[in-house]
Amino acid sequence: AAVAALPAADKTMLGDAVTNKAANQKILLKHVVFNKFTIRDLEKLDGGFPLATAAGDTLTLSKNPDGTVNVNSVPVIREDIKANNGVSHPVATVIK
Repeated sequence: AAVAALPAADKTMLGDAVTNKAANQKILLKHVVFNKFTIRDLEKLDGGFPLATAAGDTLTLSKNPDGTVNVNSVPVIREDIKANNGVSHPVATVIK
């Protein structure tokens, strides 16, 4: 859903996963942080708390007045999807 929400130019930038694997991997790693954070943990980190990504970038968390969490101003649309290696929190669009 996040990729579908992108403008056409950004979708072109992503390219085909086979022909543009390095670029797609870097974009994916911008969405991965180390450690395991539940949504409750993330809510406690409000106030522009920075988190280092696997790509070497920084994500900044913020909380809306209604309590929902944003990552780099992008809303988290689903919370606490558990996996063997961590927790996933899908966001509304691809973080650049």
